[in-house]
Amino acid sequence: MRARTADDLTFAELAALEAFGIGEHGEPFPSLAAARRAWREHGDYLVERARERRPGGRPVAFWLFEARRPDLLGDPDDWRTWDALEPARIAFLRKRGLLSPEEESAIAAEAREEEARAAEDDDE
Repeated sequence: MRARTADDLTFAELAALEAFGIGEHGEPFPSLAAARRAWREHGDYLVERARERRPGGRPVAFWLFEARRPDLLGDPDDWRTWDALEPARIAFLRKRGLLSPEEESAIAAEAREEEARAAEDDDE
């Protein structure tokens, strides 16, 4: 059963699952196995939180434990790679049917807005 909250996680554990990543030995969890257990227990809740923040968004732990695609996280020392890999992450989710209809609509609307801004810039 997956938890509906993350109240039993420490701040460091929550931050690791959502954004900062898991250390080679599971840090800040006691072990990598403990980090995986926390993901199994809280993953649905954390994915929903990520979707609310950004359509198509997923926690770091999703890419590590669920998708098994750490390559889609980019270079942890250069956050620009995170943004550069967003189209690849969206394509991965889309190909596997993991985007909700609401996420698809929001992503399409954002793409239209970006195209309109680019067209305005070209007109200048």
